[in-house]
Amino acid sequence: VETLSAQVDETLSTLSDIESEIKYREAELDDATAELETLAERADRVDDLDAELATVREEIEELRTRKDRIERDAREAFDEAMGEIVSRFETGFETARLTADFEIVVARDGRESSLDALSEGERELVGFVAALAGREAFDAGDVLPLILVDGVGGLDAANLHTLVEYLRDHAEYL
Repeated sequence: VETLSAQVDETLSTLSDIESEIKYREAELDDATAELETLAERADRVDDLDAELATVREEIEELRTRKDRIERDAREAFDEAMGEIVSRFETGFETARLTADFEIVVARDGRESSLDALSEGERELVGFVAALAGREAFDAGDVLPLILVDGVGGLDAANLHTLVEYLRDHAEYL
């Protein structure tokens, strides 16, 4: 009886250990199942996010293309207006245009020249011409119906006369 009782106690202890192990493994299984479900949900979202990413990339590319086109059109309109206005004045340079970074560059003797190499009167004239060309090219007259000219000291008489005539033709009040 004692031997059998000891075997029963040992068997019950082993059974208890096995039941504990089963409960522990079931808890691990539940955790793994929950993690698997979470990962499955995230995997489903990856496809959606990939599609959304592709859409956003397409939109960015369209916006970049649109921005480039608008900048190019703006430079072309400005350059055209600049050329039309420069041709009216007596300058020591042939043309002025906008670079890709929207900086003004002048050409003298067929070569690009620094604005610092221009005389005070030529720099002043470039400033006026740029303001007038920008106003023409970007229809700024609709938004800002006036041009304020102050300190015209570097322009020679012929260019000053041409500026006044130009402003007279393009402004309601002078």
